[in-house]
Amino acid sequence: MCGGISRSSLGQHGRPAPPLKGQIRRQKQREEFARRAVYLNAEVDEGMKQWHERKEVEKQKEEHVKSLLLKPKGNVLLKDKK
Repeated sequence: MCGGISRSSLGQHGRPAPPLKGQIRRQKQREEFARRAVYLNAEVDEGMKQWHERKEVEKQKEEHVKSLLLKPKGNVLLKDKK
């Protein structure tokens, strides 16, 4: 062993051996999975943002409708203040 590197990973002249086909395939799979995870995460974030915006608009509409309802007048208002 030279410098903590096992002999099996070193080539004929002390250089690292080229990666095996299985290693390359697994590395590509991991990269593709990571890209997909980032893409799906961004998609979920965008969906949550739109959902929150829709909920806020619905809440504002509901508050507006409530503000348009008939309001008590006269003696009823005076009794509530006491």
